[in-house]
Amino acid sequence: MPVSPQVSIPGVGRVDLKLGTSWIIECDSASFHDDPAQYHRDRARDLRLQARRYMVTRLTWEQVFLDWEATSTQLLTILRRRDHRRPLAG
Repeated sequence: MPVSPQVSIPGVGRVDLKLGTSWIIECDSASFHDDPAQYHRDRARDLRLQARRYMVTRLTWEQVFLDWEATSTQLLTILRRRDHRRPLAG
């Protein structure tokens, strides 16, 4: 399964990771995502992605660096469902 970092998606912008055809993973730290305006922009981006049938998963810094064992187990569960291979809209 291809994993591509920093992929540019038209109408959305750059995303942290794209897995397969349709899974987007965004890694959010408080230092870049605690501003209310940024929070709003992130949710607007998520909605645009979901309208095109992308599945969006947002991970916190803590999930990645402090609780990776539990986080990776859950991500693997999602991966095994093969949702990342679903076709995109239009």
